[in-house]
Amino acid sequence: MNNTQIAREKKFIGIEFLRFLCSFSVIIYHYKTFFGGSSNEEFYVKMEHQPFFSFLHAFYMDGGFAVRIFWAISGFIFIWKYSNSIFSKKTSAWKFFIFRFSRLYPLHIATLIFITILQFIYKESHGTYFFDPKISVNNFLANVFFISYNLSFNGVIWSVCIEAIIYFVFFILARRMKFSLLSTCLLTVIFKGLLSLTQINMLVLTAQCGSLFFLGGSLYYLYMQIESLGRKKKMLITLAIFPLILALAHFGFGFGDPSLRGIRSALKIYLFIPLLILVFILFFERDSSILKKASHIGNYTYSSYLIHPVISIIFVLISDHLGFSREFYYGNTPFITYLLCVFIASHFIYEYFEIYSQAIIRKHFAIKEPRHSKIILKT
Repeated sequence: MNNTQIAREKKFIGIEFLRFLCSFSVIIYHYKTFFGGSSNEEFYVKMEHQPFFSFLHAFYMDGGFAVRIFWAISGFIFIWKYSNSIFSKKTSAWKFFIFRFSRLYPLHIATLIFITILQFIYKESHGTYFFDPKISVNNFLANVFFISYNLSFNGVIWSVCIEAIIYFVFFILARRMKFSLLSTCLLTVIFKGLLSLTQINMLVLTAQCGSLFFLGGSLYYLYMQIESLGRKKKMLITLAIFPLILALAHFGFGFGDPSLRGIRSALKIYLFIPLLILVFILFFERDSSILKKASHIGNYTYSSYLIHPVISIIFVLISDHLGFSREFYYGNTPFITYLLCVFIASHFIYEYFEIYSQAIIRKHFAIKEPRHSKIILKT
Protein backbone atom coordinates (compact mmCIF):
# COMPACT_ATOMS: atom_id res chain seq x y z
CA MET A 1 0.00 0.00 0.00
CA ASN A 2 1.54 3.34 -1.03
CA ASN A 3 1.53 6.60 0.90
CA THR A 4 -1.49 7.96 -0.96
CA GLN A 5 -3.55 4.86 -0.18
CA ILE A 6 -2.47 4.98 3.46
CA ALA A 7 -3.47 8.65 3.75
CA ARG A 8 -6.87 7.96 2.23
CA GLU A 9 -7.53 5.31 4.88
CA LYS A 10 -6.67 7.73 7.70
CA LYS A 11 -8.86 9.91 9.82
CA PHE A 12 -7.25 13.23 10.54
CA ILE A 13 -8.24 13.60 14.16
CA GLY A 14 -6.27 16.83 14.51
CA ILE A 15 -8.31 18.48 11.78
CA GLU A 16 -11.50 17.65 13.67
CA PHE A 17 -10.18 19.31 16.83
CA LEU A 18 -9.00 22.34 14.86
CA ARG A 19 -12.37 22.68 13.12
CA PHE A 20 -14.09 22.73 16.49
CA LEU A 21 -11.59 25.27 17.83
CA CYS A 22 -12.24 27.50 14.80
CA SER A 23 -15.99 27.27 15.35
CA PHE A 24 -15.50 28.17 19.02
CA SER A 25 -13.33 31.10 17.94
CA VAL A 26 -16.03 32.52 15.65
CA ILE A 27 -18.71 32.09 18.30
CA ILE A 28 -16.62 34.01 20.86
CA TYR A 29 -15.86 36.69 18.28
CA HIS A 30 -19.58 37.17 17.65
CA TYR A 31 -20.43 37.43 21.34
CA LYS A 32 -20.34 41.20 20.82
CA THR A 33 -23.73 40.96 19.09
CA PHE A 34 -25.32 40.78 22.54
CA PHE A 35 -24.33 44.42 23.04
CA GLY A 36 -25.60 45.97 19.85
CA GLY A 37 -26.33 43.53 17.05
CA SER A 38 -23.89 44.05 14.21
CA SER A 39 -22.73 47.40 15.51
CA ASN A 40 -19.23 47.27 16.96
CA GLU A 41 -19.26 50.66 18.69
CA GLU A 42 -20.56 49.67 22.11
CA PHE A 43 -18.60 46.44 22.06
CA TYR A 44 -15.30 48.20 21.60
CA VAL A 45 -16.08 50.70 24.36
CA LYS A 46 -16.47 47.88 26.90
CA MET A 47 -14.36 45.22 25.26
CA GLU A 48 -12.35 44.40 28.36
CA HIS A 49 -15.58 43.68 30.24
CA GLN A 50 -16.33 40.60 28.15
CA PRO A 51 -16.45 37.34 30.13
CA PHE A 52 -13.01 35.79 30.72
CA PHE A 53 -11.55 38.53 28.54
CA SER A 54 -7.96 38.11 29.72
CA PHE A 55 -8.08 34.41 28.84
CA LEU A 56 -10.10 34.73 25.61
CA HIS A 57 -8.59 38.01 24.43
CA ALA A 58 -7.33 36.54 21.13
CA PHE A 59 -10.75 35.09 20.31
CA TYR A 60 -12.60 38.33 21.05
CA MET A 61 -10.15 40.35 19.00
CA ASP A 62 -9.32 38.10 16.05
CA GLY A 63 -11.78 35.21 16.20
CA GLY A 64 -13.12 36.04 12.76
CA PHE A 65 -9.76 35.00 11.33
CA ALA A 66 -10.84 31.40 11.91
CA VAL A 67 -12.96 31.61 8.76
CA ARG A 68 -9.75 31.69 6.74
CA ILE A 69 -8.48 28.62 8.55
CA PHE A 70 -11.76 26.90 7.63
CA TRP A 71 -11.11 27.65 3.96
CA ALA A 72 -7.63 26.13 4.09
CA ILE A 73 -8.92 23.06 5.93
CA SER A 74 -11.54 22.60 3.22
CA GLY A 75 -8.84 22.66 0.55
CA PHE A 76 -6.84 20.00 2.40
CA ILE A 77 -9.90 17.76 2.78
CA PHE A 78 -11.17 18.21 -0.77
CA ILE A 79 -7.80 17.44 -2.35
CA TRP A 80 -7.52 14.43 -0.06
CA LYS A 81 -11.02 13.03 -0.57
CA TYR A 82 -12.18 14.19 -3.99
CA SER A 83 -9.38 15.15 -6.38
CA ASN A 84 -8.47 11.67 -7.63
CA SER A 85 -12.05 10.40 -7.85
CA ILE A 86 -13.11 13.48 -9.83
CA PHE A 87 -10.13 13.21 -12.18
CA SER A 88 -10.80 9.49 -12.76
CA LYS A 89 -14.52 10.30 -13.26
CA LYS A 90 -15.61 8.08 -10.39
CA THR A 91 -17.30 11.15 -8.94
CA SER A 92 -19.58 12.86 -11.45
CA ALA A 93 -20.58 16.50 -11.40
CA TRP A 94 -24.09 15.53 -10.29
CA LYS A 95 -22.81 13.33 -7.47
CA PHE A 96 -20.43 16.04 -6.30
CA PHE A 97 -23.25 18.60 -6.37
CA ILE A 98 -25.61 16.36 -4.38
CA PHE A 99 -22.94 15.72 -1.76
CA ARG A 100 -22.35 19.46 -1.37
CA PHE A 101 -26.05 20.34 -1.51
CA SER A 102 -27.11 17.70 1.03
CA ARG A 103 -24.29 18.70 3.35
CA LEU A 104 -24.85 22.45 3.34
CA TYR A 105 -28.35 23.40 2.22
CA PRO A 106 -30.79 21.72 4.66
CA LEU A 107 -29.35 23.41 7.76
CA HIS A 108 -28.89 26.67 5.87
CA ILE A 109 -32.55 26.86 4.85
CA ALA A 110 -33.70 25.78 8.34
CA THR A 111 -31.66 28.46 10.12
CA LEU A 112 -32.69 31.03 7.50
CA ILE A 113 -36.37 30.39 8.28
CA PHE A 114 -35.83 30.44 12.04
CA ILE A 115 -33.74 33.60 12.05
CA THR A 116 -36.20 35.39 9.75
CA ILE A 117 -39.06 34.67 12.16
CA LEU A 118 -36.96 35.74 15.14
CA GLN A 119 -35.85 38.94 13.40
CA PHE A 120 -39.48 39.98 12.89
CA ILE A 121 -40.38 39.05 16.47
CA TYR A 122 -37.48 41.19 17.67
CA LYS A 123 -38.58 44.10 15.49
CA GLU A 124 -42.11 43.94 16.89
CA SER A 125 -40.80 44.53 20.41
CA HIS A 126 -37.76 46.72 19.68
CA GLY A 127 -38.64 48.66 16.54
CA THR A 128 -35.56 47.47 14.68
CA TYR A 129 -33.93 44.22 13.65
CA PHE A 130 -31.39 42.52 15.89
CA PHE A 131 -28.77 42.33 13.16
CA ASP A 132 -28.17 44.82 10.34
CA PRO A 133 -31.53 45.99 8.92
CA LYS A 134 -30.94 44.62 5.41
CA ILE A 135 -34.14 42.62 5.58
CA SER A 136 -35.99 42.52 2.27
CA VAL A 137 -37.72 40.06 -0.02
CA ASN A 138 -34.85 40.29 -2.50
CA ASN A 139 -32.25 39.52 0.16
CA PHE A 140 -34.32 36.65 1.47
CA LEU A 141 -34.63 35.12 -2.00
CA ALA A 142 -30.91 35.60 -2.54
CA ASN A 143 -30.26 33.66 0.66
CA VAL A 144 -32.66 30.93 -0.46
CA PHE A 145 -30.46 30.50 -3.53
CA PHE A 146 -27.35 30.43 -1.33
CA ILE A 147 -26.27 33.97 -2.12
CA SER A 148 -25.29 36.11 0.84
CA TYR A 149 -23.37 39.26 0.03
CA ASN A 150 -24.52 41.82 2.60
CA LEU A 151 -24.74 39.87 5.89
CA SER A 152 -28.54 39.99 5.92
CA PHE A 153 -30.57 37.37 7.80
CA ASN A 154 -28.15 34.65 9.03
CA GLY A 155 -25.08 36.64 8.05
CA VAL A 156 -22.51 33.99 8.99
CA ILE A 157 -23.47 31.96 5.91
CA TRP A 158 -21.52 34.42 3.74
CA SER A 159 -18.27 32.45 4.12
CA VAL A 160 -19.94 29.20 3.10
CA CYS A 161 -21.55 30.84 0.06
CA ILE A 162 -18.15 32.10 -1.08
CA GLU A 163 -16.57 28.71 -0.48
CA ALA A 164 -19.29 27.10 -2.62
CA ILE A 165 -18.02 29.15 -5.57
CA ILE A 166 -14.56 27.68 -5.06
CA TYR A 167 -16.10 24.18 -4.94
CA PHE A 168 -17.28 24.75 -8.50
CA VAL A 169 -13.84 25.97 -9.58
CA PHE A 170 -12.22 23.02 -7.83
CA PHE A 171 -14.42 20.48 -9.63
CA ILE A 172 -13.77 22.00 -13.06
CA LEU A 173 -10.02 21.99 -12.47
CA ALA A 174 -9.97 18.52 -10.87
CA ARG A 175 -11.81 17.06 -13.86
CA ARG A 176 -9.21 18.44 -16.27
CA MET A 177 -5.94 18.07 -14.38
CA LYS A 178 -4.32 15.78 -11.83
CA PHE A 179 -3.42 17.97 -8.90
CA SER A 180 0.07 18.04 -7.46
CA LEU A 181 2.08 20.13 -5.04
CA LEU A 182 3.24 22.33 -7.92
CA SER A 183 -0.22 22.90 -9.41
CA THR A 184 -1.87 23.68 -6.05
CA CYS A 185 0.96 26.10 -5.20
CA LEU A 186 0.50 27.82 -8.57
CA LEU A 187 -3.25 28.09 -8.00
CA THR A 188 -2.60 29.60 -4.58
CA VAL A 189 -0.41 32.26 -6.20
CA ILE A 190 -2.89 32.87 -9.04
CA PHE A 191 -5.80 33.48 -6.69
CA LYS A 192 -3.57 35.65 -4.52
CA GLY A 193 -2.76 37.70 -7.63
CA LEU A 194 -6.46 38.13 -8.38
CA LEU A 195 -6.82 40.00 -5.06
CA SER A 196 -5.02 43.00 -6.54
CA LEU A 197 -7.28 43.18 -9.60
CA THR A 198 -10.49 44.20 -7.88
CA GLN A 199 -11.80 46.35 -5.04
CA ILE A 200 -15.21 44.66 -4.95
CA ASN A 201 -15.46 43.05 -1.53
CA MET A 202 -17.27 39.92 -2.72
CA LEU A 203 -14.63 39.25 -5.40
CA VAL A 204 -11.77 39.99 -3.00
CA LEU A 205 -13.12 37.48 -0.49
CA THR A 206 -13.71 34.89 -3.21
CA ALA A 207 -10.13 35.25 -4.45
CA GLN A 208 -8.82 34.98 -0.90
CA CYS A 209 -10.95 31.90 -0.32
CA GLY A 210 -9.56 30.33 -3.51
CA SER A 211 -6.01 31.15 -2.50
CA LEU A 212 -6.45 29.59 0.94
CA PHE A 213 -8.37 26.61 -0.42
CA PHE A 214 -5.51 25.62 -2.71
CA LEU A 215 -2.98 26.51 -0.02
CA GLY A 216 -4.69 23.81 2.03
CA GLY A 217 -4.40 21.51 -0.98
CA SER A 218 -0.68 22.24 -1.18
CA LEU A 219 -0.40 21.38 2.50
CA TYR A 220 -1.90 17.97 1.78
CA TYR A 221 0.87 17.15 -0.68
CA LEU A 222 3.47 18.45 1.77
CA TYR A 223 1.98 16.23 4.43
CA MET A 224 2.26 13.26 2.07
CA GLN A 225 6.01 13.85 1.96
CA ILE A 226 6.16 13.95 5.76
CA GLU A 227 3.93 10.88 6.07
CA SER A 228 6.75 8.57 4.99
CA LEU A 229 8.88 9.64 7.94
CA GLY A 230 8.90 7.74 11.20
CA ARG A 231 6.92 8.75 14.28
CA LYS A 232 9.95 10.23 16.04
CA LYS A 233 10.88 12.42 13.08
CA LYS A 234 7.32 13.64 12.74
CA MET A 235 7.23 14.51 16.43
CA LEU A 236 10.50 16.42 16.06
CA ILE A 237 8.95 18.37 13.16
CA THR A 238 5.97 19.16 15.36
CA LEU A 239 8.19 20.38 18.19
CA ALA A 240 10.19 22.51 15.76
CA ILE A 241 7.10 24.11 14.23
CA PHE A 242 5.32 24.86 17.51
CA PRO A 243 7.55 27.76 18.68
CA LEU A 244 7.45 29.17 15.16
CA ILE A 245 3.65 29.21 15.31
CA LEU A 246 3.77 31.05 18.64
CA ALA A 247 6.18 33.61 17.20
CA LEU A 248 4.01 34.10 14.11
CA ALA A 249 0.91 34.48 16.26
CA HIS A 250 2.61 37.10 18.42
CA PHE A 251 3.87 39.04 15.41
CA GLY A 252 0.88 38.54 13.12
CA PHE A 253 -1.90 39.27 15.59
CA GLY A 254 -0.07 41.76 17.79
CA PHE A 255 -0.17 45.53 17.57
CA GLY A 256 2.91 47.08 16.06
CA ASP A 257 4.22 49.33 13.34
CA PRO A 258 1.31 50.02 10.91
CA SER A 259 3.80 49.96 8.03
CA LEU A 260 4.27 46.24 8.67
CA ARG A 261 0.57 45.46 8.43
CA GLY A 262 0.91 43.92 4.98
CA ILE A 263 3.79 41.68 6.05
CA ARG A 264 1.93 40.58 9.18
CA SER A 265 -1.17 39.76 7.13
CA ALA A 266 0.81 37.70 4.61
CA LEU A 267 2.59 35.77 7.35
CA LYS A 268 -0.68 35.07 9.16
CA ILE A 269 -2.39 33.74 6.05
CA TYR A 270 0.33 31.97 4.12
CA LEU A 271 2.58 30.68 6.91
CA PHE A 272 0.69 30.66 10.21
CA ILE A 273 -2.40 28.89 8.83
CA PRO A 274 -0.68 25.95 7.07
CA LEU A 275 1.75 25.43 9.96
CA LEU A 276 -1.11 25.46 12.46
CA ILE A 277 -3.04 22.84 10.47
CA LEU A 278 0.09 20.71 10.07
CA VAL A 279 0.86 20.79 13.79
CA PHE A 280 -2.68 19.72 14.67
CA ILE A 281 -2.47 16.86 12.18
CA LEU A 282 0.91 15.62 13.38
CA PHE A 283 0.32 16.14 17.10
CA PHE A 284 -2.91 14.12 17.16
CA GLU A 285 -1.61 11.46 14.81
CA ARG A 286 -1.83 8.52 17.16
CA ASP A 287 -3.97 5.44 17.56
CA SER A 288 -6.09 6.38 20.54
CA SER A 289 -9.70 5.35 20.99
CA ILE A 290 -10.21 8.26 23.41
CA LEU A 291 -8.96 10.80 20.88
CA LYS A 292 -11.08 9.26 18.14
CA LYS A 293 -14.20 9.55 20.28
CA ALA A 294 -13.32 13.08 21.37
CA SER A 295 -12.73 14.14 17.76
CA HIS A 296 -16.46 13.62 17.19
CA ILE A 297 -16.86 17.24 18.30
CA GLY A 298 -15.63 18.22 14.84
CA ASN A 299 -19.00 17.04 13.54
CA TYR A 300 -20.69 19.93 15.31
CA THR A 301 -18.71 22.62 13.52
CA TYR A 302 -21.22 23.51 10.82
CA SER A 303 -24.26 23.34 13.08
CA SER A 304 -22.66 25.48 15.80
CA TYR A 305 -21.49 27.96 13.17
CA LEU A 306 -24.99 28.44 11.75
CA ILE A 307 -27.05 28.09 14.92
CA HIS A 308 -25.23 30.47 17.27
CA PRO A 309 -26.79 33.67 15.80
CA VAL A 310 -30.24 32.06 16.20
CA ILE A 311 -29.57 31.24 19.84
CA SER A 312 -28.21 34.76 20.39
CA ILE A 313 -31.52 36.31 19.35
CA ILE A 314 -33.48 33.86 21.50
CA PHE A 315 -31.35 34.74 24.53
CA VAL A 316 -31.79 38.47 23.97
CA LEU A 317 -35.55 38.18 23.45
CA ILE A 318 -35.87 36.30 26.73
CA SER A 319 -33.54 38.53 28.77
CA ASP A 320 -35.12 41.72 27.41
CA HIS A 321 -38.59 40.37 28.21
CA LEU A 322 -37.47 39.65 31.77
CA GLY A 323 -36.15 43.18 32.13
CA PHE A 324 -32.42 42.48 32.14
CA SER A 325 -30.14 45.08 30.61
CA ARG A 326 -27.52 44.06 28.06
CA GLU A 327 -24.94 44.50 30.83
CA PHE A 328 -26.25 41.12 31.99
CA TYR A 329 -24.19 39.44 29.26
CA TYR A 330 -20.94 40.72 30.70
CA GLY A 331 -21.45 38.11 33.43
CA ASN A 332 -19.71 34.75 33.37
CA THR A 333 -22.85 32.71 34.02
CA PRO A 334 -24.82 33.95 30.96
CA PHE A 335 -21.70 33.43 28.85
CA ILE A 336 -21.20 29.82 29.95
CA THR A 337 -24.92 29.10 29.65
CA TYR A 338 -24.94 30.50 26.10
CA LEU A 339 -21.97 28.35 25.04
CA LEU A 340 -23.52 25.24 26.56
CA CYS A 341 -26.79 25.89 24.73
CA VAL A 342 -24.97 26.40 21.42
CA PHE A 343 -22.96 23.19 21.62
CA ILE A 344 -25.75 21.06 23.07
CA ALA A 345 -28.06 22.28 20.30
CA SER A 346 -25.29 21.61 17.76
CA HIS A 347 -25.02 18.02 18.95
CA PHE A 348 -28.72 17.31 18.54
CA ILE A 349 -28.92 19.18 15.24
CA TYR A 350 -26.08 17.13 13.80
CA GLU A 351 -27.34 13.80 15.12
CA TYR A 352 -31.05 14.25 14.39
CA PHE A 353 -31.22 16.71 11.50
CA GLU A 354 -28.01 16.95 9.51
CA ILE A 355 -27.32 13.21 9.20
CA TYR A 356 -30.91 12.32 8.37
CA SER A 357 -31.47 15.16 5.91
CA GLN A 358 -28.27 14.21 4.09
CA ALA A 359 -29.29 10.56 3.95
CA ILE A 360 -32.78 11.38 2.67
CA ILE A 361 -31.51 13.66 -0.09
CA ARG A 362 -28.82 11.25 -1.20
CA LYS A 363 -31.22 8.32 -1.15
CA HIS A 364 -33.81 10.29 -3.12
CA PHE A 365 -31.28 11.05 -5.83
CA ALA A 366 -29.90 7.49 -5.67
CA ILE A 367 -26.45 8.63 -4.60
CA LYS A 368 -24.65 5.83 -2.80
CA GLU A 369 -22.54 6.66 0.19
CA PRO A 370 -18.84 6.28 -0.52
CA ARG A 371 -16.60 4.05 1.54
CA HIS A 372 -15.63 6.92 3.83
CA SER A 373 -19.20 8.13 4.33
CA LYS A 374 -18.54 9.61 7.77
CA ILE A 375 -15.81 11.80 6.36
CA ILE A 376 -18.02 12.92 3.50
CA LEU A 377 -20.78 13.85 5.92
CA LYS A 378 -18.40 16.24 7.64
CA THR A 379 -17.13 17.93 4.51
